[in-house]
Amino acid sequence: MNLIGLPGRNSETQAWLENLASSLKLGQRDVHVAHYRHWDTGAEPDVGFEAGMVQGSAADLVIAKSMGTMVMLQAYALGFTPAAAVMIGVPLSAYDDVQKSALRQFASEVPCLFIQQTADITASFTMVEDELEGIHGAMLAEVPGSDHMYMDIAALQRIIESWAAAALPQR
Repeated sequence: MNLIGLPGRNSETQAWLENLASSLKLGQRDVHVAHYRHWDTGAEPDVGFEAGMVQGSAADLVIAKSMGTMVMLQAYALGFTPAAAVMIGVPLSAYDDVQKSALRQFASEVPCLFIQQTADITASFTMVEDELEGIHGAMLAEVPGSDHMYMDIAALQRIIESWAAAALPQR
């Protein structure tokens, strides 16, 4: 299984995502967690540039956190289609109507797991649930919290592995 990790805006999320990916028992052969250009340059994040870096990749599973969900959707618009995706901390409050539509389209075509804190500061679980209402390919998992940090790696691991056992083809 090839796994691509798309971290959040802050550089600390790269190590966080590497830790999460390495904890998963999904038979990963190749794990690549993105390192965003703006971390090194101090410039503003460029979702389009980062999406272009993912565009030609092949992935059995993408795990995206926060800004990484925006990168994944932009890459999807450029033709990148992973076999499955986990979206953690979707920052719905930063999405415009076009991005919300792309999110619904993506979730209807790609098996997705959405993990959202009950009161995440960027979008509550209920907001994400309402946005994805009626989309059969979207599975939602609520975790406690409101800080957008998602620090309980063990809980995330259990949720992802349980979903993957049912949603992903066994390899």
